[in-house]
Amino acid sequence: MFILYVAIMTAWAFAVSEAPYSFLAIVSPSSNDSLFISDISPQFASLTTIGIRLASLLFAAMLLMFATLLVRIDGMSFKLKSTLGSGLFILSVVLCSSITGGVVQYYYADPAKWREFHESNALVVGNIDILDISGSVSINPKASLFVDLELLLKAETSETFMFTFNPAMKIDDLFVDDIPVNYVFKHGLLRVEKGELSSSNETYRMRILASGVPNPRFGYFNSAIDYLTAPAVPRRAVALLGKDGSIYEKNFVALMSGVHWYPTSGPLSGTSQSAQQGKDFFTVDLSIDLAAKNWHLVGPGTKLKTASSTSSEYQVNPEFAVSGISLFASEFEHATISVGELTFGLYLHKKHSQNMRFWNEDLLDALSREIERLYRRFTDRGLSLPIRTLNIVETLDRLRTVGGGLRMKSLTSLPEIGILKESGFPTANFEFKFSQQIPREISEVKDFWIHIHITLLNWYFNLALGTDSPFSGISERFWSHHISASGEFADILDEIILALISPLDIPFSIYSTLHVADLTQLMVPRSSSFQRIGIVEIAREQEKYFGSRLNLWNHMEQTGLKERVHSEEYQERLELVLLKARAIAQGLLSLNDDEKIITWVMSVRNRFEGNTYTLTELIECAELHGVQVEPFLTSWLTESGVPGYVVSPLTVAQVANDTFGNQQFQATLFVRNVQQVDGVIRLTYPGEFSANHLSWSDEVQTPGIQIAAKSAKRINITTPYELRQIQIDPGLSLERTPFRIHANSPVSNQRQTTAPRPFLENSNWTPRTKQQIVVDDLDDGFSVSQPEATSNLFISLTPLTWFSPNELRVFEKDKGLSVNSDPYLLMPRDVWFRRLDAGAYGRHRKTTAIARIPKMKPISKVRFLAHLPTSASWKLEYHLPVEWAVADHTKLSYILTVDNAGKDWNLTFNTRSEDVIAGWNTVDQLELKAGIVTVDVTATQTSELINVMFADAIRWTKVSEE
Repeated sequence: MFILYVAIMTAWAFAVSEAPYSFLAIVSPSSNDSLFISDISPQFASLTTIGIRLASLLFAAMLLMFATLLVRIDGMSFKLKSTLGSGLFILSVVLCSSITGGVVQYYYADPAKWREFHESNALVVGNIDILDISGSVSINPKASLFVDLELLLKAETSETFMFTFNPAMKIDDLFVDDIPVNYVFKHGLLRVEKGELSSSNETYRMRILASGVPNPRFGYFNSAIDYLTAPAVPRRAVALLGKDGSIYEKNFVALMSGVHWYPTSGPLSGTSQSAQQGKDFFTVDLSIDLAAKNWHLVGPGTKLKTASSTSSEYQVNPEFAVSGISLFASEFEHATISVGELTFGLYLHKKHSQNMRFWNEDLLDALSREIERLYRRFTDRGLSLPIRTLNIVETLDRLRTVGGGLRMKSLTSLPEIGILKESGFPTANFEFKFSQQIPREISEVKDFWIHIHITLLNWYFNLALGTDSPFSGISERFWSHHISASGEFADILDEIILALISPLDIPFSIYSTLHVADLTQLMVPRSSSFQRIGIVEIAREQEKYFGSRLNLWNHMEQTGLKERVHSEEYQERLELVLLKARAIAQGLLSLNDDEKIITWVMSVRNRFEGNTYTLTELIECAELHGVQVEPFLTSWLTESGVPGYVVSPLTVAQVANDTFGNQQFQATLFVRNVQQVDGVIRLTYPGEFSANHLSWSDEVQTPGIQIAAKSAKRINITTPYELRQIQIDPGLSLERTPFRIHANSPVSNQRQTTAPRPFLENSNWTPRTKQQIVVDDLDDGFSVSQPEATSNLFISLTPLTWFSPNELRVFEKDKGLSVNSDPYLLMPRDVWFRRLDAGAYGRHRKTTAIARIPKMKPISKVRFLAHLPTSASWKLEYHLPVEWAVADHTKLSYILTVDNAGKDWNLTFNTRSEDVIAGWNTVDQLELKAGIVTVDVTATQTSELINVMFADAIRWTKVSEE
């Protein structure tokens, strides 16, 4: 019986851990698993949870009743007890089935029905362009929403207009050009018949009167992934991203445009073709009646008109055309900050505002300076915002902050509004928290607490995951709120421009956030402050890395943007678009002056503001401003391949002195693009102070260098000092990441009277063929003798999560080895991993195998296998990456066992030797037979806690041909 009990409880725990959020209220023993903790609008157990608890009680009563059948001491008849038990069983089953049916209907059946109906009508009707929305809106949190709207439409010749409108809204009247018309409103799709109206009209006025409370589930039903129902989605993702498309309660109102509380043009489709249509921009002039005492309304272009003891009237009139109307209302406290010509409004709920001291004038001044510093990142480059007001508003955590469609963008940045989630900023009293930890003489220093507030807020927001940071989406205020791409490649064009506006920002991707969501769960081993901070930092880095991971690069090298996308490929498409957009933006910035880029971007925005643009129009505008877009907006968009380079060794020669008699040196390298797609590279080299160091405190960056497909360039860099190392940034290429080259030959001083050659020259250079055989860690001749590496992914089995360290790594396989970029101390011992290294060897991608040596135990061996064409004297060289030279714990003695034609050699390669360098090092010279030769590499045992070994590449060179 005990074993059966344990089995049942284990199965239940597993079912809870694997259940999607939609079923948590049914299967979870804790109602908190499906609730959102809130000070503003506290939640109680849902009707689903209460119903399941009642059904469980009825089922327990039934078991008790049937158990009494075995003991006849209560005087009740057998028939009565069996009848009562059966009745209780039937009631529990009916109640449980009804609740489950309701959950299935709400989370699964209704959205599926909406999707199918809208998709089937997507191509039935022509395009509708909403030009203006005016009228009145009445918001009564204790009753319902009422709208009386007039839409100015521009429509193609058609007998029918189609709109998306929330199905929970009841339409009272509908007129077109003041004439009542027939309409059909079904599954959130409003079909309006023109009837007797003239078919020659280009514009129409449609007036609609409707009331109700919008169905929050209708919001974003066209999403590429429904994280509320998808079984593979981590449960913590819902806590990060929210669940309700809108909120309409007595304590809080949030009417997001994505819930379609007002009619929007056309059916809602989630296909890739719908992304090519672009956004529908329109002007807005609404009168909002807010029937709630002491409430404030926040929306785009909001102005208070009148106020009384019971209600307020606002005007919503944005300064520019918008693509959506979102409104927020609650008991907000309000403060204003001026930054240049911009006015920032802060709307925090009254339950949190005092803890932040946001109404302290000194704090507001400090916050104003911090916002100005952030804003200057953009204005110093020539970017300008077309708005004069921006309001930051606090919202409930359960409000969904992710959009729909294929992109599923973050919704924290809305026209003239920024969303700050309730848990997205610290709500505790800072002074109370730190007053016991800081000496009194320090805490009494003038402006100390002001500095603490600003510092902690910055630190807090910079560690935010997903849509928690109010800093995310700033670049969209300069672009996406005013203009939209359409036509072919529309899904990537806007992303390219956003990357040009803010090159250092990593765009939000829901798939990256889903990947790290479980790391936000509280664990006992992570309960200390240090551990909590550490795991959040790891999660943030993993979220950034996930969008540029190895498998995604592999996919990008083989896939073009023209290929048709199917529903199961939506994630691959979005991640491909985001990664390639950043690479294209980087290329444009490297080949063009930044001022030209910004002038081009601003001219496109000003020309097409409130409208859409195409790729052709973007290129035409670039040509007018002298911006070179080849190959970025041409072959990089249309082709599926990427460039790839072969680089010559770096040589240094002394050339003629400059005009002041100072000596000069010229570093020369040749670069050939061996692929069919044009490429662009950029060089960085150290200044004189850092010329002899691996880490550069001063550096110089060259302009971008375009290298056409199947061609080569000679690059000459003239400096007053010997330049013996250069870093090459290959951009979008097979190399993927920057790498370094070094000059190993001495300086040639035979042409001191020769004038320096120009920086860039065309060349016919091709790599010299030499009797050399290189085996890289990415080659088929490289292998490792070790067990399969195991992943210590986060354990999600309740309640084991409470006592398990929530660790997560991207365990990708790269040619048989797992990828690991952790610091040495966090690497598992006795396991070979692969990682990118700027100073590693590689024909294209620069990688090295790396392992942390176990204490007093031999490491698993690696093998390099090569085929020698002839019997001769061969020199063996071993390549060490630049990372080897960074720390002392990488200096070991390697044991190389060479096997050829049945003969063995045991060689020692002591990396502690003074003549060993990061690069190629001679190990020995051997007489070898033609055929297979293997080199097995291990290391001597060590008593040190941390020792790291590298297996990068070996090289065999025929001695007679050196």
